[in-house]
Amino acid sequence: MNPTDPLANLRDIHLPEAISWWPLALGWWILIALLSIASIFACTALFKHHQTRLYRRQAMQHLREIENLQGQKQLIELFELLKRTAICAYPNQSPANLSPKAFVAFLRDTCKEPIFNHIPDDLEAVLYAKQIKPVSEDFISSAMVWAKVWIEKHPQSTSRGNLPPC
Repeated sequence: MNPTDPLANLRDIHLPEAISWWPLALGWWILIALLSIASIFACTALFKHHQTRLYRRQAMQHLREIENLQGQKQLIELFELLKRTAICAYPNQSPANLSPKAFVAFLRDTCKEPIFNHIPDDLEAVLYAKQIKPVSEDFISSAMVWAKVWIEKHPQSTSRGNLPPC
């Protein structure tokens, strides 16, 4: 040791231990809890939304199957599908009990898009006659398009409550 050199008595600098990430601070635990709760609510809401739209997906699939039919049979199946879908969407309004013209008016009233503008005067005879009635191919193709629009765009009844999906 050198008595004239005051720096000779100093020791080397020792760094402190690295800060550990565990255990977490209270703020991190609160953030994890809030994010967990939020993700549970989001997953639940997405699942409910998916379940409430199930009847629409099923109706669209059945509509694709109906496209393979022809003439009066296609139109009959189409209106049966629309009635079943309307029952699922509006269970408290009993749309299945309506006459064909009243049902078409119901479809128009429950959709924001203009649908079923030109319906034949003998719609009831076309749908319920035992003999095959000639049906305009233009009307059938238009009805298929209108049905697709109604199934996709009608607002769902808010009074469904916790009813199971159809």
